[in-house]
Formats: sequence, C-alpha cells, structure tokens
Amino acid sequence: MSITAVDYIRTQEDLERQAKELMPYAPDECTFAKGQLRQPVFACVTCGSDDTPVGVCYSCSIQCHADHEIVELFAKRQFVCDCGTTKTPKACVLRQRGKDTGEQVLRPRTGSIDASTSSKPFREVEIGAGEDVPASSNQYNHNFSGTFCDCRQPYDPDDGNMIQCFCGEECGEDWYHEECILGFKQGLFRQSKSKNANTEDDDDVSQVPHFPKYSDFDAFICWKCVAAFPSLLELRDVALAFEKPHRPAQSVSEWLGEGDVSGKRRKRNDDVNFFLKPGFRSELEKVVETKPDTGLAKFLKIRRHLFEADPVYEPPNDDDEGDVVDMGTEALQSLPKEQALKGLEAYATMREKLKSFLTPFATNGEVVTADNVKEFFSKISEPKPTP
Repeated sequence: MSITAVDYIRTQEDLERQAKELMPYAPDECTFAKGQLRQPVFACVTCGSDDTPVGVCYSCSIQCHADHEIVELFAKRQFVCDCGTTKTPKACVLRQRGKDTGEQVLRPRTGSIDASTSSKPFREVEIGAGEDVPASSNQYNHNFSGTFCDCRQPYDPDDGNMIQCFCGEECGEDWYHEECILGFKQGLFRQSKSKNANTEDDDDVSQVPHFPKYSDFDAFICWKCVAAFPSLLELRDVALAFEKPHRPAQSVSEWLGEGDVSGKRRKRNDDVNFFLKPGFRSELEKVVETKPDTGLAKFLKIRRHLFEADPVYEPPNDDDEGDVVDMGTEALQSLPKEQALKGLEAYATMREKLKSFLTPFATNGEVVTADNVKEFFSKISEPKPTP
C-alpha cells in the first residue's frame, strides 16, 4: 500500500481531530471538591466490585485509572467522584498533585495522544491509600458493573439505540434497549433496514414495532420509576406526555393481545412507560404552579431538575492545538538540562530532514512508498564518516 505525502498529512490531521472530539476536555482537575454534579461518570470495574461500586469523573478516568477496566456511563445526576476515597485503593493523583510544590506538570494532550498508552505523562507523585470520605448521596446500580438495561447486558453499539431514563429515581438513570422498554426480548427486531419495512430509508423510525418516532419525544421515563412512584401516572393528564406499555411478549401479536379470546390481555394493568414531547418542561412547570396539591406536582417540587434546566457539567476544554511533535518538545523540558539540549538538537535535526524528505512528494502529489521510507531512515541512521 502507498499513499501521497498530502494524503498522509491529511490522515494524521483527521486522526487528531477525531481524538479531540472523543476527548475534548483538559483532564486536569478532579471534581470531588465540587460536590454533587450532573456530570459524565465512568465506572472503574478494576477498583470496584458488586458490593463496592466505584464511579470516577472524566479527568480521573484518564489520569488515575487509565490502565484499569473503565466503562463509560455518560451523565449521572448528583454524583461525587469516588477517586481517592476509601472506596479506591489509592489516593487521587490529581488532588495529591494539587497539594504538591507547584512545579511544572506535563500532561498528555488529548487531541494528540491516547492518554491510556502514554508513558508517565506526569512527574511521579508518591501517594498512599485513598482516605477521603465517599459521598453518601451517590446512587449506584448495575451500570457500575458494566451492564445496562433490564436485560443486564454490556453495551454493544450493534444492539441498536439505547435510551436513558430521564427520571432515574428507581432505576438509577439506567439505559434501555428499545425492545426492552416495550417488553420484547432484546435483539428480537435487530435486522437490516433493507429487510425491515418499518425503517426503510427513515432514520426517525425505530426498528422496533410500535416504538415511537425519535422526533416525537425528548425524554423517556421507564416503567420501573412509574411503578415506584404512582404519582407519575398523572402524566396522562399532561398535554406533552404520552404512554407506551411495558408488556413482556415474544411477538408483536402477543404484545398487542391478538388471539387472546378472553380479553384478559387488554384488561390487565400493564406497566407503563412515559415519553415526553419537545417542550415538556414548560408543561410540567405549569403543573407545579397551577396544581400544587396533586401528587405529580409534589413529586416535581422535590425533583426540579425534571422541569428546570439541568445542564451536564463539563470540564474546561482542552484548547491546546499542539501535535505529537510539540508534546515531545514539551516533554524534553522535564529532562536534565544537558540531556534535554541534546534531545532538542537531535529532534530539530530529525524534523528538518523529515520535512525536506516529504516536501517534494507533497508539492508534486507523488506517492510515498514503503521503499522510500526505508531508504530515508537507512540514510539518517548511517554512521557519519570520521575525518
């Protein structure tokens, strides 16, 4: 395989851009001291267990747990980072570093390098066991063991869309497969669009029959939360809410109750999911203001995030625009002066030679072959003749 120098440069730029999108924030600060936040949470399966689950913030997932088994849980409300508490075997590297002497700290640039594979991006800090007191407000569920939904399966992007419960009071803001929300077996309707008439050329339509269009709702409340808090059934009287039953079934006809001569299927009290249409927050706020004595209003008053703005905390953006080469230059600053100078000299020489080598290819749009690259490195590695 061979590519032009222009294509190679563009490929590297695309890779850095994609990495920047995946890890856009500066992983410099643990959120523990900020208290309860709605923030991105990452389960550390290595540090935790079923009895003692552990969730850490974005920065700690990179700087303190990069070589651990980490599961991204996305946003969780009122969560305090567990890193460095008595739930983890070691203190938080970031918080310990903040107590240090203030010497310059080097860190990987998330847009240019995979932090999990970097070699000691920070100066070593001697730390002992975690000693901080974990927050009693944190709510845990099976997500922290790496599984999701009522079917308790690890996340697999090939399994279709998953939707997070907007309420989360009973389920812990779990993520659900569309099939499981309605009561079907997960994966029952996983088939290509070409074989599924319901989804042909329509990204707004679920592959699961009778699941609402994605554009019809902004949020979803699972049947578990509704069953635990019956006052949520009053959402039936809210204009921008509609319901879908959770009805365990092996087929669409069974879910619809077809063939049930006795009619018991249609008369039974099914569990209920609620879907909230765009603009629902203003409607829920009206319930609180105009019907303060109803069960729904009382429920909302102590859970105001269900109708008020509830932004997800985001760490500061990583504004560094440097590339891997720049980061290498920066890393040299941590070396002894004499060694750093020699390294910088060697780096500058290599950079100029590589630039000179690639420039003609880029200018002419020519192909850089494997043989060209081998020849370049063989030449620069040849020992210089002694005078």
